[in-house]
Amino acid sequence: MNNRYHYNRNRNWTGYSSNISPVEFYLFRFILIGVLITTVLSLLGEGFNFLATWEDFSFPYNYVAAYYYYIFSSLAMLFMLLFAGYYYISNFLTSPGLTSYPNLNLVLAVVVCLLYTGVLFSLIIVLKEFAKSLLKAKKIIIGLFFCPAIFLIIRLFLVWLFRQGH
Repeated sequence: MNNRYHYNRNRNWTGYSSNISPVEFYLFRFILIGVLITTVLSLLGEGFNFLATWEDFSFPYNYVAAYYYYIFSSLAMLFMLLFAGYYYISNFLTSPGLTSYPNLNLVLAVVVCLLYTGVLFSLIIVLKEFAKSLLKAKKIIIGLFFCPAIFLIIRLFLVWLFRQGH
């Protein structure tokens, strides 16, 4: 039988089966998650490009767009500065050379990059604790993040409400 629903002798439901193999199911799920992640990142990139032109918007919109642009760009800049440190450290220690021995410069660059990794991990732990303390003040953070958008929506509603007909 091709019945996908399975019952025991007492007519109690015992489970469900599918014609799809587990490998196909996990492959489909992997591809679907990849497509969703790509779509979300693309939409975020397009949204960030849209916000980057905040100077061109009219009066109330430019302030809201600038607010969100600088929030997102500062977070992105913080992320880039943390991980760009590897490039700056290795470039500083290997390009002109701290010593006249290139192999020693390479070993020094690797050691300093490993120390920098330790500093990054400790910084991540500190940021994690800071994020936990911020989550306790979740209402304040949500309010600060969504306040300009809420004021913009209220303003747009009032403009629409009191618009005179022709």
